[in-house]
Amino acid sequence: MAPARFSLCIRNVNAFHLTGAPGSLTNISALQQLRHLKGICLQDLFGYTGSDLEFLSDLPDLCELDFDSIPREAGTYLKKTWKGRLDKLAVTHLRNEGWLKENLENPLRHWDGNEEFIPRAAYQSALKCYKKTKKQMQTVNTRSALEDIIRQYTLHFNRLNRQYHEFIETTEREDIFMAMKQLYEECILHSPYIGAENPHTLPTLEEAWDIMDELRENW
Repeated sequence: MAPARFSLCIRNVNAFHLTGAPGSLTNISALQQLRHLKGICLQDLFGYTGSDLEFLSDLPDLCELDFDSIPREAGTYLKKTWKGRLDKLAVTHLRNEGWLKENLENPLRHWDGNEEFIPRAAYQSALKCYKKTKKQMQTVNTRSALEDIIRQYTLHFNRLNRQYHEFIETTEREDIFMAMKQLYEECILHSPYIGAENPHTLPTLEEAWDIMDELRENW
């Protein structure tokens, strides 16, 4: 799966907010057309460097920059160039070259670098669990086997939550459920192995979530 690509075509606004899922951004310098732009917020967007952001100095009303999960080189440029010059400067989660390719299909990628709320070791274990679960679900063809995989997935997060002092809160819980949704859609709905058993006998996504709800502990 390739990242979504955004090429900017600008209209008259004074604040600009764009989030990728993640995505690749081209023609970012088109923002210089907005002479009265005051704030820019970009998240999970790649494909540009610090030199592509030099146009920001030509925006006289600029007072806020909020960049999250962006190329490291671009983020380093922003911190060096704009520190102390704006009402708000937030530059977080700088990604190294190759990060996007490695994490494009990782639904927990925004946990990476979020150590204030999610311990690094917890993220690494969660990602390992996700990859293991995906590998198992890619060849599953019976209801009992799929239900067992879902149970093991949920129990893993129970153990993680206990080990790392109940770091799983509302947002993280939603992430874990959405990760299962992605696994289900990729591995079950589009699986060539389902033909071995009537697909209608396999649990639906809602039933998979019910299994998780029954097993999850305090998250």
